[in-house]
Amino acid sequence: MKRVEKHKGYSPSALTNAYKLVKETGIPIKTAARQYGVPHNTLRDRIKGRVDPETTMTGSGPLFKLEEEAKLVEHIKLMADLGYGFTITEVVTKQMTMQSFLRSEHGTNH
Repeated sequence: MKRVEKHKGYSPSALTNAYKLVKETGIPIKTAARQYGVPHNTLRDRIKGRVDPETTMTGSGPLFKLEEEAKLVEHIKLMADLGYGFTITEVVTKQMTMQSFLRSEHGTNH
C-alpha cells in the first residue's frame, strides 16, 4: 500500500533560493528542491516559466476586502451577543450572500 504524505510547508525564501541555485549553477531541479525542502514540481513550474518566479501564493485571492470581512465578522459577533449564534452552515450562507451582493453591486469579486 502506498504511503500518503502530508504537504510540508516551506518558506518563500527557500523557493527563491532553490530557483536561483538552478538558474545560476544549472544543478538538477530535483536536487535543488530536495536541498531546500520545496516541492520539485513547484520549482519546475517556475524554472520552465509556467509560473512567475516571484509568485509565492497559490490559489485565488481573498473573497472580501479587509473592511468587508470586518463588517461580516462584526455582524456575526453582534448576533451572538444578542443570543443568536450562527452555525457554520449559516455563516457560509451569509458569506455567499454577501459575496453575491458585492459582485452585483460592483460587477466584480470585490
